[in-house]
Amino acid sequence: MNNRPSSTLTILAVAIISLLLASACGSSRRTSTLAQLNAGAERRKADYIFIEARHQAVTDRPDASFDLLSRAEAVNPDDAYIGSELGYHRIALSGGATDFDSTLFESGIEALSRYFRQAPDDYYASVYYGTLLNHTLPYHPGRADETLEVWQTLDSLFPTRPDVALNLAETLAQRGDSASLVRAVSIYDRLEQSQGQGLGITSQKVRAYHALHDTAAVMNELHRLLASSPRSVDNSIYTADVFMAFERPDSALRYYSRAVQLDSTSGYAHYKLAGFYRWTGDSVGYDHEVFGALRQSSLDIPDKVEIMRSYVQSLYADSLQYPRIESLFAQLQELHPHESSIHELYAAYLGATAQYGRAAEQMSYVVDLQPADQTSWQQMLSLYLNADDYHAASRQGRRAVHYHPDNLMLRLITASALMLTDSIPEAVSLMQSTMQIADSSDVAMMSQLECTLADALYKDKQIDSAFIHYDRALLYDPANLLAMNNCAYYLACENRDLDRAEQLSYRCITEEPDNATSLDTYAWILYRKLDYAEARRYIDRALEKDPEPSAELMEHAGDIYFMNQLPEQALDFWKEALRLDPDNADLKQKIKKRSPF
Repeated sequence: MNNRPSSTLTILAVAIISLLLASACGSSRRTSTLAQLNAGAERRKADYIFIEARHQAVTDRPDASFDLLSRAEAVNPDDAYIGSELGYHRIALSGGATDFDSTLFESGIEALSRYFRQAPDDYYASVYYGTLLNHTLPYHPGRADETLEVWQTLDSLFPTRPDVALNLAETLAQRGDSASLVRAVSIYDRLEQSQGQGLGITSQKVRAYHALHDTAAVMNELHRLLASSPRSVDNSIYTADVFMAFERPDSALRYYSRAVQLDSTSGYAHYKLAGFYRWTGDSVGYDHEVFGALRQSSLDIPDKVEIMRSYVQSLYADSLQYPRIESLFAQLQELHPHESSIHELYAAYLGATAQYGRAAEQMSYVVDLQPADQTSWQQMLSLYLNADDYHAASRQGRRAVHYHPDNLMLRLITASALMLTDSIPEAVSLMQSTMQIADSSDVAMMSQLECTLADALYKDKQIDSAFIHYDRALLYDPANLLAMNNCAYYLACENRDLDRAEQLSYRCITEEPDNATSLDTYAWILYRKLDYAEARRYIDRALEKDPEPSAELMEHAGDIYFMNQLPEQALDFWKEALRLDPDNADLKQKIKKRSPF
């Protein structure tokens, strides 16, 4: 009886403790539930931000998309998929897969790696990751094991995907050790069983066997390839290429020839056989096959131009080969008279061999075929000027300005040509209108324009205006040597401000000590300043530096030598100047009087 109260108290105590524990447990469950609710809310928030980031990307707002993805990752850093999407952006912003010093690139790679670990069966994401690793492997060999692991995992998950198998085989082959190469060959065999034999897989197997130094296996693969498709031109050419690599030219010739026999209209087959003949030094065979290749309609024009370019480069250094080149160009243009790229290549060859007039003619065909190409117009005009055909340069220059009125360089070249044909007022007018459309902030161009306008004004006998524009040219660009030289020379011609002329001219010969034109100017200024001995020293340097002296230079030399008490030599210079400029009345008078006065 005495124990009952005690027992009752115990029961009550246990009940109270149970209630307290129950209360505590309930509180714990409520706390856990609240944490779960909060976590779920954060995930949903991250998802909403992620969806908006996708929307921004689709609407071509990459910066906004990147910012939103960064926020989504900050809200839910455990979501590897969001991290991988941000990783793509970081890689794109890093400057390229080879920019391994970029923190953005490394963090992007890590994000892709993390997602791959969680979801390797996301095919497209995993293939992108593996491909990226392949591209960076040559520059970052420390990722070799990781790369192999990715492709092995993908191959186990997607055993029927040939692209995955090929990447795995390539990754193994790149490792270079015998075991990896043997594994690569086994994968190629597996692909052949499912896809059949073809040049793509065979070439990979041949490369692997070659790395294994198994020549017999290489030859066996070639025979199998040929047997699989006996009339394949590509297979025959590939077989010949392998024999060339193995230094078996007789076998290579057999299969190059076989390719041509299989399809005599294959320009590529003729081209490969031509390359073989070129390698062996058989010029007759080389020409025959090059002609054969270029005659084929199956060969695209860019390929024909490339063949012709290679042909010209191999022969043009030897002038005895020019007839061969000319004959080939003639045939090619007969086949394709309206292909601008062929005319352009011919012009390049003619220009390289100093046949400037013919080169300009070819470029005239180019501009007729594609008048919108402003560079071709400039090349044509420059070639006409180099050919001393100033009238053609002027005529074509007018057309160029008509087609491209805003091209300042075309206007400059045309104005120069007009001055050389004595169309001086037209040149002045052209340059004045050019100044009105020029961008005054482009100081280099403005300096050129001012100098050319000054040249035209001087020739138009607007002397004071000319010197004003020379000054403007030098204000725009104080280092414009052409403006310095021309201003100095014309000051000497006018016998005015000779000290300034000497200062300008001396800077020119300091900057370009071998420039014959600048040396002639400096000599002429010294002549005007009556310093005949120094003038003779500099005119001699000008003559030495100029392989083809102009009539003007020879006339200056005659005047300077006369004043140095060397009249007979002066007379020789004047006669040579008259030979170069037979209509020059002043020279005729100097020769007749045997004096410059």
